[in-house]
Amino acid sequence: MPLSPPALAHLQKARRHAEFFRGLSGTQYPDWKLVAGFYVAVHLVSAALVEDGIKVSTHSKRAKEIIKHPALRQCKNPYFNLKDISEHARYHPKGGAAPYPSAVACEQALQTHFRAVREFVCRHLAIDPADYC
Repeated sequence: MPLSPPALAHLQKARRHAEFFRGLSGTQYPDWKLVAGFYVAVHLVSAALVEDGIKVSTHSKRAKEIIKHPALRQCKNPYFNLKDISEHARYHPKGGAAPYPSAVACEQALQTHFRAVREFVCRHLAIDPADYC
């Protein structure tokens, strides 16, 4: 069964963020690669929600729906872990009370949390995860 236009719109945004993500490989900005990965995950999860009849427009509404949605509960912990470290990368300046996450921490978050969310949502929607990083 084909995906709905709203789900396809989220997947298009996820692919665009994935292109940016791939462009950051091997750069001096692992924190921004992590942030781009988080936004790929945001749009993948949003596509899954909207495909299941749940429209969300804010991070807080998306978070509530991830917790409530029976199918997405399985990717709840990886999603929130990725969200937390992504926020840490965006909002805590180097040298401040909480420095940026290290390149190793960023890569670990991508390899564990991002990958888990991507794989789960892509299975749920029956789409190819290779299109999303």
